[in-house]
Order: sequence, then C-alpha cells, then structure tokens
Amino acid sequence: MIPVLLDDNVYPALNTALSYTNDILTGHFYGIFRRLLRELNFVCLALCRHQLQHYTNQLAKDTNKYIKDLTNLPVAPTPSEQRQRKMQKERLMEDFSKSLNLFQEAQRNAASKEKASVKRARAASGLGVREFL
Repeated sequence: MIPVLLDDNVYPALNTALSYTNDILTGHFYGIFRRLLRELNFVCLALCRHQLQHYTNQLAKDTNKYIKDLTNLPVAPTPSEQRQRKMQKERLMEDFSKSLNLFQEAQRNAASKEKASVKRARAASGLGVREFL
C-alpha cells in the first residue's frame, strides 16, 4: 500500500492510486477470471478463485482506504477545484463499485459452473444416483 500524507500535494497521488486499483479490478482480474473458467478444472479453479478473491478483497480494502484519505484531504483552495475533486471522487467511487459488481458477477458464474461440474462428476461416478435395494 502507498503511504499517504494528508495534504493538497497528495491529492494527485491518491487519485492515481484509486484509478490504478480500479483498472486492476476491472481489467486484469476479470480477464484472468474468465480465462480460468474456460481453461482449468473445478479443483484448480476453486484454489485460484480463492486466491483471486483474497487478493481482490485486499485491493478493495486499500481502495476504500484511499477513498477515505481522499475525503479527509483539506478543502481545495478554489470552488472550481472543489467541484473537480468532488466529480473525480464520485467517478472513482462509481468505477470502484462497478468493478466490484463485475467481480461478484464473475464469482457467481464461477461458483455456478463449479457446482455443475461437481454434479456432472458425481453423476458420472454414480455417487449422485440413489440405488434402491
């Protein structure tokens, strides 16, 4: 995590950090997650999904902290800069929310496919079939 000092000079760094984490959440993870769904079996997928979920949770915590730091910055010196900061913050928060929603959707899809795969494996092995004696 990037160390943060709360003053006017830090605003661009916080803005960049927030944009960076949002870009990671939307692009990198979503793409990797979709490839994993196509290429890996459900056991490996479950391990990878867990690791990805852990890393994404950490990024979400970091991003949330950056947003709080951004909120705690001193008021901008001019009204136009205040409006600009407010709009940037709102855009970043909206992008962050969209990124998390996309990731949650991908997680739900992966869990659904994992369940279907387990069901198929059980049916193929006969474990899902009840035999009446």
